[in-house]
Amino acid sequence: MDFDFNAPAQQAPGDPYAPPQQNTEPATKKKRSKCNLEHVVVYSFFIILKSASPVMVLVMVALGTSANLLTILPPAILISVIDEWFTHHIAGRRMVRLRYHIYGSDGKSRTHYEFDTQTKANKCEAITFWAFLWALPLFWVIVFILSIVLFAVSFKVLVIIYAVAQGILSCITIYNFMMTRSMRSAKIREEKRTGKLTSAPVPAPVSAPQNNDYAAPQAQQQPDQFMF
Repeated sequence: MDFDFNAPAQQAPGDPYAPPQQNTEPATKKKRSKCNLEHVVVYSFFIILKSASPVMVLVMVALGTSANLLTILPPAILISVIDEWFTHHIAGRRMVRLRYHIYGSDGKSRTHYEFDTQTKANKCEAITFWAFLWALPLFWVIVFILSIVLFAVSFKVLVIIYAVAQGILSCITIYNFMMTRSMRSAKIREEKRTGKLTSAPVPAPVSAPQNNDYAAPQAQQQPDQFMF
């Protein structure tokens, strides 16, 4: 029997000296989510609360009579108040790293703006936040116009009052968040101009005082920065 030297070598199963076989199948690419949320609970509650007021208006339109409208108006006002508080205390802080609160001083109402320049907001959460913030005033303008043109006299008064109140609250919220955003942008430009590091500085180790020297107290953190 002649031996064919040109024949391919047959490898025994489990041969340790066999060269590694190349996988000819194309590697399956892992599908990445287009929106990787960092704060799922806050994101969900933000969408629910922002969508609740327009849904309440649709319910008012569906009821049609002023008697039924009075029963749905108090829950709608309560949801609007909760939405306003949740937006500028929780959602703004988590989703866009911005926050503001209003306080009284010397008999005057003042607004304190807070922002974070050390971390970057999630892109998907930020887009959703600003989209709802700008879309709602446009919605209330449309409701205001339609309530004047289409609805009955006994029905339009309460809807107009509700739409005007919601529009004013939405505009105030947009103004305060835009002010906070502009102040953060100015702070970031100032840090880049002065060459300040974006990362938090590492505190120096505390050493014993020498020759009874007095150590001046360190400057406190600026009030426009907050910890997460």
